[in-house]
Amino acid sequence: MLRNPFLRNILLLSLLVALIFPLYYALVLAPAYDDVLVEDTQDEALRYARFLIHSLHLGELDLESSPVPEGLGAEVGTLMKDAHLIKIKLYAPSGRTLYSPNPAEIGELNDSRLFSTILPAGQSYSEVVHKEGRTADGQTLQTELVETYIPIIEEGSFRGAIEVYCNISQSRERLARLHSQSQRMLAGISAALLLLTLLGLKRAAFSMRRRQQAELKLQRMNEELEERVQQRTNEVEQALSESEKNRSKIDAILAAVPDALLALDDKRRVLLMNRAAEKLLGCARGSGLGLPLRKVVRDEMLATRLERVIETGEAKERFDWKGAGKGSASCLALRPSRLPGSKGAISGTIVLLQDVSRAREVERMKSEFLAMATHELNTPLTAILGYSEVLLNKKTYGFSPEQEEEFHQLVMDKAEHLHRIIGDLIDASRFEAGRMLSLDREMLSPAVLLEERMELWRRKYPQRPLRLETTGRPAPLSLDRERFLQAVEYLLSNAVKYSPGNEEIVLRQCYGNDEFELSVIDRGQGMDEAQLEHIFDVFYRVDASDSAVGGTGLGLSIVRIIAESHGGRIQAQSAKGAGTAIHLCLPLSTVTTREIPYQASFPAP
Repeated sequence: MLRNPFLRNILLLSLLVALIFPLYYALVLAPAYDDVLVEDTQDEALRYARFLIHSLHLGELDLESSPVPEGLGAEVGTLMKDAHLIKIKLYAPSGRTLYSPNPAEIGELNDSRLFSTILPAGQSYSEVVHKEGRTADGQTLQTELVETYIPIIEEGSFRGAIEVYCNISQSRERLARLHSQSQRMLAGISAALLLLTLLGLKRAAFSMRRRQQAELKLQRMNEELEERVQQRTNEVEQALSESEKNRSKIDAILAAVPDALLALDDKRRVLLMNRAAEKLLGCARGSGLGLPLRKVVRDEMLATRLERVIETGEAKERFDWKGAGKGSASCLALRPSRLPGSKGAISGTIVLLQDVSRAREVERMKSEFLAMATHELNTPLTAILGYSEVLLNKKTYGFSPEQEEEFHQLVMDKAEHLHRIIGDLIDASRFEAGRMLSLDREMLSPAVLLEERMELWRRKYPQRPLRLETTGRPAPLSLDRERFLQAVEYLLSNAVKYSPGNEEIVLRQCYGNDEFELSVIDRGQGMDEAQLEHIFDVFYRVDASDSAVGGTGLGLSIVRIIAESHGGRIQAQSAKGAGTAIHLCLPLSTVTTREIPYQASFPAP
C-alpha cells in the first residue's frame, strides 16, 4: 500500500486530518469559548451598572458633594444575591470610594489613570483578573474575576463611576471540563476515522492489484486483436463513417449551446466557436477558426483573463465586460475544462463564457431584501421592547392610567405591524418554494368591502384626500374576503407612501360585462419603464437606497398572486413624475374554489 504514491498520499492526508481536529479545537474553539464567557460577564456587569444608574438617577446627582442615595445599599443587596457577583462600588469623579459592601473601603482614593483619562471620556473599562492578580484599585484577590468600570455620564458631564466584580471561576472550571470531554471525544472520532481510512486503503490496494492483473490480461487480448485488424477493414471504414456522423451531431449540439463556447488546442488556437461566442466577440461566422486566441479576442482584458484561466484550469471570479456591439456591460463567468490527450497530456481546453448578469442581479436583490427585512423587523420590535420595559416599571416612572392605556395600544399596534411583516415573509417563502395559495371563497360585494375599507383609511389619514368612484352596476364576486382586503390594503398603502401628503388618491371600481376592475390611482413620483417592468417581482423595490420609503418589497408581488389565484390579472401604468395607476382585474363569473401554484418571477441563479 505504501509503495503506491496515490494511496500513500491519502494515508498522509488522513493522518493530517486526524491531527487537525483536536488541534483546531484546542487552538481556536477553546479560546473562543473563553472569550465569549468574558464578553458575557462584561455585558452582565454593564446591565447591573445601568440598572443602578437609571433606578437611582445617579446621573442627576453631584456625587462629589451630594450624599450617597438612600436606596443604593438595598439595590446593591438585591443584586448581590447573584452568585457570580462579588462586589459593586460607587466612585466620585475624583476616584474617591463613596460606597462599597466592605465599609473599610469607603473613602479610599483610586488614583489610577481610569479617573483621569478613560472614564471621563465616557468609555467603559474591563479587565480579567486571574487568581493572585491585582485589580485596578490595587487589591489582590483569591479568585478569578472580571473587573468592570462603567462611567456615569449625564449631558456630556462625568458624574462618577460604578465598579463591578463578577466571579468567573466556576464558569472557567465548567469550561475546562467541557474542553477535556470534547478533546477526548475528538481524539476518539479522529482515531476511528483513521482506522476506517486504513481499512479503505487496504481494500483499495487489493482492488488495484486486481486491476493490474486485468490490464495485463487485456493487453494480451489487444495483441491478439491487432492480428485480426486486416480482416476487419470494412468494419473499420463503417465505424469511421459512423464516427463522422456523431462528430457532426456533436458540432450541432455545441453550436446550439446558449452560452459562448471556445475550444482551443494546446497552442491556444481556436478549434471551435459556437454562434454565441461569435456574437459575443464580434467575429464573422467561421472566421476565427485556426487563429491564435489573441487574434480572435481583441479585447485586452478579456484575452488576459482567458489566458489565465486556460493556464491554471480553474474558474475565476466574475467580472464586468462590455462585449462587441453591446450597449451595457455584462457580468461574465469563465469556466474552463481541459481536454485530455494521449499519455496523460493536455491536448486542449474548452472555455465556457457564461453571462451571469441576471444571477448577479438576483443575488443583489436578495441581499438588499435581507438588509431591509432586518430593519423592518427591528423597528417595531424595538418599540415593543421599549414600551414593555416602561410598563413593567410603571411605579418607577409614575405615569397616569391614560398614558398606560396609550402605551398598551402602541405595543399592540407595533405587534400587529410585526405580525403583518412576518406573514408577508411566510407567504413569500411559500410562493417562492412553489407552494399553493389556498382560497376560502364566498359570494361578496366588492363595493361594500371597498366602502368599509375607505372609511377606515379616511379615519387613519384625515388629511389625505381619498375618493371612491364606481362605474357600472355593482355585482357580487366569488372572493376570499381576507385575501381581497389584503390586496386592497397593499395597493392603498403603496399609493400613500409614494405620493405627496396633499395629493388625492382615487379608488375606482368598474363593473363590466364579464370583468371587475379595481384601479388605485395616485399622483406620486411615478416610475420609468425599467422599474415598471419589475414592480410585481418578489423583493423588488423601486428605490433600495438608505433614504428610500420603507417596506419589504413583497406587497405588489403578493397582490399579483392573489389576483392570479382568483383567476384574474394585474397590470400597472406609470410615468416618471406623473403618478401610478394599478389595475386589479377579476372575473365576474362565479368560480369554484381552487389552488393556484406560484411561479417565481425571476430565474434561479
